[in-house]
Amino acid sequence: MNRDTDSGKYQLSRWKAEFRDYEMEQSFQHHVQPIITRQLRIALLLWGGLLMLFAVPDYIALGLSGPFYCLLAYRLIITTALVILFRVITTETDIFKISYPVTALVIAGFTGFMLFFVYRPDMVYLIIVLIMFQIMGLLIFIPIRFIMALFSALYAVLVTMVTRVILGTTTANLVGLFFLLALPAVIGAATAIRLAILQRHQFALLSQSETMNMELQKALKENKQLSGLLPICASCKKIRDDKGYWNQIESYLRDHSEAEFSHSLCPECARKLYPEFYDEE
Repeated sequence: MNRDTDSGKYQLSRWKAEFRDYEMEQSFQHHVQPIITRQLRIALLLWGGLLMLFAVPDYIALGLSGPFYCLLAYRLIITTALVILFRVITTETDIFKISYPVTALVIAGFTGFMLFFVYRPDMVYLIIVLIMFQIMGLLIFIPIRFIMALFSALYAVLVTMVTRVILGTTTANLVGLFFLLALPAVIGAATAIRLAILQRHQFALLSQSETMNMELQKALKENKQLSGLLPICASCKKIRDDKGYWNQIESYLRDHSEAEFSHSLCPECARKLYPEFYDEE
């Protein structure tokens, strides 16, 4: 096996938190696919459940008004999309492919979430805290490709900043908001990268171990050797096997090793059996 090639396929891209070798990354994704899809389905359920649960405070604060119905429509649209995505995802779902619709849904969710700044100005600080939690949860708990999650988190920071500018916040508040949102983004990204790289290191060790075991099994199969004491007859040179039977030495070695025999005569036996073919000394 070419060790340089073998070590090369285990190299990691730090900013993507993936194997540089596409086939190796696909192998890793296939290995973790059942666990990842199960975690993703759970995350989608929690997201939809919490989204609808917080409609209750909206109703208490706004009543059956226009703003309440706008926020409720946003909640229903996102929850419906989450349910559809939940039903589409199975243990056979390709994580690379499913990352795109999940990312699109996350972006739509953050965009619609800006409606709360418009219709619930009394909860500005709570809304910002919720966005911070969403950014960190997106990076750590929603198991899609890291590069997709990072893009979504940066979009969340950007759309929040733009919304606050449109609604007329001060420059000082805008700077403070940027640092507040950057904190969970940086912490979440660093944690997500660390977890992703750790998982791939473990998979690389497992893959290398399996390769070495296969090579060892192949070597043992190809290099079958005899060991220990062999009972051999002092007269006829037959060997006694484990069952007590006496076998010709050729038969015994053929059954217990990879050796093959081609018969010939040594010079001494040749002179003894065929003296007429040899000149007298």
